[in-house]
Amino acid sequence: MNSTPQDKKSSVKINFQYEDTNIYITEKLLSKWVKKSINTSLLYSSYICNKIRLNIRMVNEKEIKELNRNFRKKNNSTNVITFEYGIENGYLMGDIIICLPVVEKEAIQQKKNFLDHAAHITIHGVLHALGFDHSNNEDAVKMEALEIEILNKFNIRNPYL
Repeated sequence: MNSTPQDKKSSVKINFQYEDTNIYITEKLLSKWVKKSINTSLLYSSYICNKIRLNIRMVNEKEIKELNRNFRKKNNSTNVITFEYGIENGYLMGDIIICLPVVEKEAIQQKKNFLDHAAHITIHGVLHALGFDHSNNEDAVKMEALEIEILNKFNIRNPYL
């Protein structure tokens, strides 16, 4: 029997870690963003494993800058870094590192609601963990459209306007 998008269900295991940051988002809210990202992306991609284990780690600027320097060869802090490890024991594995102080600064600079921007950054990181990318224009257009669709489900406006 062929599976239709409605038949696809995901099994998601999320581990949350908060390291030395004064800004917090509840695990319940983060889980909503993560699960909606995964379930929506399953509608568009047949290659994504529907069993997923993610670690989501909230860090300070010092830690994200160090990770960015060590793994991306960029000597600055950033809002999110995603590590996608492929499939192990039937699960797609990934780490999503989010720097909420950077997200907060960006929200202020861009005149965005903090939680709306945090949702966007979280969704962006999850999509990277699922294999989506924006390394070329065609992939960027697809990934941004998917981000906008997911954000719309939370009544969050298009962040690219």
